[in-house]
Amino acid sequence: MKHLFGAVYAIFYLISILPAGAQDFKSAHWSAYGVKFQVPADITIEDDSEEGYVLSNEHYYISVQILDGEPVQKEMLKNELQHVANDDQLTQQSPILSFNLPHFYGVQLSGLSQEEYSLYAYLMAKDESCGFFVSIIYPQKEDQTPTTILKSFQLED
Repeated sequence: MKHLFGAVYAIFYLISILPAGAQDFKSAHWSAYGVKFQVPADITIEDDSEEGYVLSNEHYYISVQILDGEPVQKEMLKNELQHVANDDQLTQQSPILSFNLPHFYGVQLSGLSQEEYSLYAYLMAKDESCGFFVSIIYPQKEDQTPTTILKSFQLED
């Protein structure tokens, strides 16, 4: 009986620390730049301007910024992302991963920033029309929701 109580307690504990609603997604749309992506269904928009698009809920803080100034070449994305992570003093950094989406070339890394996990990414449109810096703050290291969000980015047709 003692073991059964421990198992039930462990299950309730695991359920209580999982982000609520992490499996339910909706589409977010940053109309200033014609970009859309999937976010947790209970997320709210904090800023929707030409300078940035910021969304958050109890578990996630998502910030998307347009890359201004000199165009960054695809080959330089990894170095630029590494500089940003180092400037932000991101610790326990993962290796930088490159990926392809239907509309974007991307690079990403994750790490720890003041007791919160962060995923940083640069997305460069394949048609070279725009680029974005994406930052997602989340509560648990093994959480796959930030990757799901990142991999859903696309430009509107």
